[in-house]
Amino acid sequence: MIPEAVRWRCRRGLLELDLALGRFLEEGYGRLSSAEQALFAEFLEENDADLWAWMQGAPAPARYAPVLKSFTLPAIASTDDLP
Repeated sequence: MIPEAVRWRCRRGLLELDLALGRFLEEGYGRLSSAEQALFAEFLEENDADLWAWMQGAPAPARYAPVLKSFTLPAIASTDDLP
């Protein structure tokens, strides 16, 4: 079960981040250990710009590595792939 406080903190001002965190919450949160779930709650206290950058591969604080390894962002089609 996902705590309501964590669910609420996944709602962000940046739409892309809101969607990515919401998807992770539904698909990946349950696979985290209790310690990783606590770390995820701490991760959500960071600002949106940092979260989004870290989720895209920018250098992040080492303490968040267990959480960040759980994220997979959807691939974005190149305009070269469009008809």
